[in-house]
Amino acid sequence: MRSAATEPAALQPALVIGYGNTLRRDDGAGPQVVTQVEQALGAQGAAACLVAHQLMPEMAEAVSRAQRVVFVDATVHVPAGRVAVSRLTGGGANTARLGHHLTPEVVLALAEALYGHRPQAWTVGIGVGSLDVGETLSPPVAQTVARLARRLARCVVNWSLPAAPH
Repeated sequence: MRSAATEPAALQPALVIGYGNTLRRDDGAGPQVVTQVEQALGAQGAAACLVAHQLMPEMAEAVSRAQRVVFVDATVHVPAGRVAVSRLTGGGANTARLGHHLTPEVVLALAEALYGHRPQAWTVGIGVGSLDVGETLSPPVAQTVARLARRLARCVVNWSLPAAPH
């Protein structure tokens, strides 16, 4: 059941969530991307941006208020500086398993179950080169973060444009 707050016209065009440990070098890639997207967008209001150490159940409310959500995180499953993008589809998330590490799928399922809206969503994984203690990104990851932030900011701006008449 949709409330007035979850009607398409009332929804924020996009929410970009970057999460990871900023004290473990490349694990901070997600927060760094979102910080740069937020800076690129300025006061345009094209997207809400959220930086966190990890995904939390409380994020479901913000997720439910968006038309599209992009989850940005570091990953060890692709080479350093490479990007893997996946579209998230409905189902498959077990909200009964709320443990130390939530997945984007669980946050989306909570948004739908608690607030009646599941936005379109994607995960963006940035391959890490170093997870050593430190606050700077490795050179290949830093370059990728800058390129990805520019591209993501352009996508968000496009998503916020009025739909063309049919």
